[in-house]
Amino acid sequence: MPVEEEESSTEGLGGYHGSIHVGSGKNAQTIYYAIGVFSETLPDGTVNGIPVFDEPWKNVVATFYHELNEARTDPDVEDAIRAGNDRMRSISRMDVEAGRRMWRLSSI
Repeated sequence: MPVEEEESSTEGLGGYHGSIHVGSGKNAQTIYYAIGVFSETLPDGTVNGIPVFDEPWKNVVATFYHELNEARTDPDVEDAIRAGNDRMRSISRMDVEAGRRMWRLSSI
């Protein structure tokens, strides 16, 4: 199961993707998933997720477009990080930062 980390949707997290492994032997399966935040700016100015568009549903679509593409291009990134593959850990962190910059730039 996903483990809670330090980041949250009120600190700029828009979504993430990963995988879990269930069963064993012949019954072993990998289940891939993508999680997206309902990004919006609340009436009091609090920001949840990465609200770029004026309507929250558009932010949800953009987040899932991004996360599902990442799940397609690097589906096993979590396994590599868990295994201690420092190269994948660095790439994953760079992807996160690049994604954040892209979202922030698009809101200018």
